[in-house]
Amino acid sequence: MMNVMRSGLLAAILCLLGVFASFSVAAREAETLTIGMFADRPAAILEPVHQAMVSARVAPVDEPLVVSWSEFIRTHAVASTLWGLLALSVLIAGLWIALGHRRLRDAHARLALKNEELALLRKGFEHSWSSIVITDANPETGYLVETANPAFCAMTGYSLDELRGHSLKRLQGPDTDPEVIERLRQCLREGRYFDGTTVNYRKDGKPYTVRWNISPVRDEQGRITHFVSMQQDLSARIEAERMRDLLASAFNATSDSVIITDTRQRILFANQALAELTGYPLEEVLGKTPALFSSGKHDAGFYARLRDLLGSGKDFQATFVNRRADGSLYYSAQSISPILNDKGGVTHYVSVGKDVTKQVESEQKWRQEAVEDKLTGLHTRRHGEELAKKSALRAHALATPLAVIVCDIDHFKRVNDSFGHAAGDRVLAAVAHSLRQAVRSADVVIRWGGEEFVILLDNCPQAAAVDLAERIRRQVEAQPDAEVGTVTLSLGLAMLRLDETIEQSIARADAALYQSKHGGRNRVSLA
Repeated sequence: MMNVMRSGLLAAILCLLGVFASFSVAAREAETLTIGMFADRPAAILEPVHQAMVSARVAPVDEPLVVSWSEFIRTHAVASTLWGLLALSVLIAGLWIALGHRRLRDAHARLALKNEELALLRKGFEHSWSSIVITDANPETGYLVETANPAFCAMTGYSLDELRGHSLKRLQGPDTDPEVIERLRQCLREGRYFDGTTVNYRKDGKPYTVRWNISPVRDEQGRITHFVSMQQDLSARIEAERMRDLLASAFNATSDSVIITDTRQRILFANQALAELTGYPLEEVLGKTPALFSSGKHDAGFYARLRDLLGSGKDFQATFVNRRADGSLYYSAQSISPILNDKGGVTHYVSVGKDVTKQVESEQKWRQEAVEDKLTGLHTRRHGEELAKKSALRAHALATPLAVIVCDIDHFKRVNDSFGHAAGDRVLAAVAHSLRQAVRSADVVIRWGGEEFVILLDNCPQAAAVDLAERIRRQVEAQPDAEVGTVTLSLGLAMLRLDETIEQSIARADAALYQSKHGGRNRVSLA
């Protein structure tokens, strides 16, 4: 713009200079004509002129012709004006040409920018991962395809040449939703935006689920000239969602609890079986860690092994003692496995647990019954025999004394016959309680069978063993049963020899017991 202004100013200056130059020339000519016009001519020459003027009744010219300055100016004003107008025209033409040149240059710049934008749009159109197709706006021909990008061709299986000039009705098939198509047609007829999902068919006949939107394209007068559609193949996503829902249904159908966590052990998925097992609603479980179910029954080493195995990409299997929402304990046989990606990195963990509470409790009960007498709470004979062997091995290895006491309730058959088995059971439990109270915590008390008991006193000399046996005898005698009355014991005691087994030592103690029986009962006999 500054160049245009400079050009106009230069033209204006030139115009003014031309006007002043015209006035200067006119002034000089007027001066010359006034002073010297016909002044140097002789009268003879002027005479014919005089006569002609007389004949024409013009005043004679006796003196040189003098033209005034104002007359001359008026005579030459037209010429000066014409020069000014010519200069002004040149100025206007210069300005017009300059402005036209600027407009032409701006137009070229806008055209270049528009071409760049069009090239960018073309590249975006061709390289977009979204499928794009453009049709005409003629409903009578079925909205024929004018162009489509490579993504649309790849999605449908048709080349651009096969699509151009044809209606997209060829993509419809048996599973195409007619209601969606009718809504599409209505939107096209009314020139409205459309968005929908249905099943279309590729060139090879394979169905695919597509979501697409269509927008009308209008010219400057607002008339619809084309429709542009952006489409997305949802088949893979829908299949993934279907598989996810299928897996979720399968997980919820199983009676085993299933948990999926991320690498930070936050629970991302839990099935209904877990909610039923733990008593926690699923919405309270999601986002938490499995520590929610911790019972505190496992030590640090247990969890260290778990982390080490999972960290090395291996499975971890164990029976967990967990705690329900109500505080009760349950047993879960769990298998925890890392989920790896294509590069071998851990992305998630999945835990499948089976409620084995009943089995564990039954096993514990069986095991308890196998090692502990139900009535008396003492060791059973089977478990006692194992403990006796271990005690004998330790005594032989360490050369420490091991005392064996065998005791029997006197006249126990008479108690059962006279007072019933309930009274007999009560007497057995009372005697067992007295035995446990009398011995040390490390000593072993066994219900050997019926009303007979065996006591193992580890690292106990004979004198101390005799004193303990006497104390037991007196304590039992001092606690009569309310119904049966006084209850007494007969005891036999033997010290384990270096050259005998524990079974032989028990046999000798049993023989000493019978000596007490034959000696009048309620006494201690040594083997």
